[in-house]
Amino acid sequence: MTTQALPLHSFIHRQPSQEHPWDGETRKPRQRGDDVERRALDAHRGETEVARESVSVDRQVGAREEIPLRVPQRVATQVLDERGCRARVTARLAPHAAAGAALLAPPLLAQATRVEVYGLALVLSLVSLRALVRWSRTRQLAALLTASFAAGLAATVHPPHALALVALGAVLSLAQLRATRWRHLVPASVAFLLAALMLAHLPIRAAAGAPMWGEPTTWSELVRYVSARAYAQNVGVAGERALWDQTGAVILYLLTVGPVAALGLVVTKRWTHALGALAMSGAAMLQPLDVAIPDMLAYLAPASVWLLAAGAAALATSTWPRQLSIVALLAVLASPPHVIDAPEHASAHHPVLETLAGAYLDAPTPRAVVVVDTDFVAASWMEARATEGARPDVALVISGLITSSWHWKTFARHPIFDGTPQRGPGEHAREAFLLGVGIVARDRVEVLSEVDRWGLPGVRGPYAFSQPAVRLGRDWLPALVSDAHGLTDTTGAVVRHAVATHVQRLEVRNLLGPALRVWAATSWQALPAAPSPARRLPTPEWVVDPAAFLVSEADFVRLGATLLTAVGETEAAFALLERQRARGDHRASLQAAVIHALLGDEQTTARALDDATAGGLTDEAAALRARLLTR
Repeated sequence: MTTQALPLHSFIHRQPSQEHPWDGETRKPRQRGDDVERRALDAHRGETEVARESVSVDRQVGAREEIPLRVPQRVATQVLDERGCRARVTARLAPHAAAGAALLAPPLLAQATRVEVYGLALVLSLVSLRALVRWSRTRQLAALLTASFAAGLAATVHPPHALALVALGAVLSLAQLRATRWRHLVPASVAFLLAALMLAHLPIRAAAGAPMWGEPTTWSELVRYVSARAYAQNVGVAGERALWDQTGAVILYLLTVGPVAALGLVVTKRWTHALGALAMSGAAMLQPLDVAIPDMLAYLAPASVWLLAAGAAALATSTWPRQLSIVALLAVLASPPHVIDAPEHASAHHPVLETLAGAYLDAPTPRAVVVVDTDFVAASWMEARATEGARPDVALVISGLITSSWHWKTFARHPIFDGTPQRGPGEHAREAFLLGVGIVARDRVEVLSEVDRWGLPGVRGPYAFSQPAVRLGRDWLPALVSDAHGLTDTTGAVVRHAVATHVQRLEVRNLLGPALRVWAATSWQALPAAPSPARRLPTPEWVVDPAAFLVSEADFVRLGATLLTAVGETEAAFALLERQRARGDHRASLQAAVIHALLGDEQTTARALDDATAGGLTDEAAALRARLLTR
């Protein structure tokens, strides 16, 4: 993530359903389908201009969708040309197999169907890849200059895409030392740097006061900005795993993208092409890989194209019987996991995210202070402010950036802040500076926080806030529930996180009846006939998957079991967990163990822990056993 690449889902086109308060005034956002004004404007501009703009838009959309399809074809064809085997049937099939497989692969499909920074970086990097492969075959300077210039442009959008092409160029050059014309590297480097000069717009934007992920007005801050350190600081992705773990995760995922293609490279001993794929994925190895986040998979798009194209070409030139080679190429094209998951990855727009983003912006009262923690919420605010000028009255505090002085400067437009960092008590810098925000704002304006902190009671929509009132999500939950069922992948995780946080706040206030109804509505689970709203038992510990992104479907089901236990419906809770365990969720046994321990049944607790251990959760079961059975 870099150069104004807003985080996950940052470019959803939000259409709020309410008017926004602006210091006591309101404005009406443009409504979906309200195109009378646009049509009138088109009539005045004239048919010629409108037609010209339509052609321009068509070309942009066509490039975004056509290039990911055509480039793998051309790359596979050019690799095949090196072996002079274009006449074979398998050689004619290989480019089409490579193109179809690449477009269905999650690293490409999610980007080719979304209009945002990774889609543009993908197009530029694939243009560079095509020219680079042509250069490796012909050693023509023009091809190398094209590859270098396109990679330089990619660097201004998302540097990891450019680094992938630089890495591949290095591998191809070293593999053919005698054929490499090293004098060509000087003009190629100049072409790359000329394109990369587009980064000069960053300090200009910063000086103009545009919303950014930093203050790149000095060389050190520019490097920090382009390397996405501020973004990594906000989402906390740096230094969470050992380098070997990160590398292994990337290599394993790359093999799942094209297992048959990788096998083709090994069987035909195309070690240079295999090394090229690993080198191109190097940038993705610098951070923990979470396959549930399309942004992280975007790093692997160029490497995936290269692996699938080179692998398909290798299969086409193998010494296998022709029928076996054809079957292998069809396996490359129609990988069952990719075909099954394609509709989900191709979903570029979910109305449920618009609903949730609108709720986050509409909930605060004028001049409120809003503290946000997760990537989606921060991105929703930043996108709405950058594109619509929404809610300038609110002080937006992004917790991950609170230790940066430039972030405090963005609060200066608010009447109670002057841009000077204020630190509260505490040793941990982030929490101390966040507490400083609370100290300044206390008793002066409404303070809203995405997560509960400072002992603030109450709930307002998806926020905790400083007033002791509960709205039960009446402004945002009904519309959210209508679209929430069946959501998977990143979208579902974001929605479940918001609802789970809301449910937990209701539970803390002993509003278990409303909490159960909210949970049942969003999980589409049936409740007992008349669950008691009064607490009968302490709420059990909620067992969550530590490797899941935000809140998984299984996590959300286990949350319901804790609520049912709290109202005394233990039989319903155990029945729910048993159905969940039958689906392969062995953490349901851990959750059952927690509930049995709460009821004082140590033997059943031990059996549930044994079941979780047999299901592969040895470490988690051991940790729970130490807490539950040694008290």
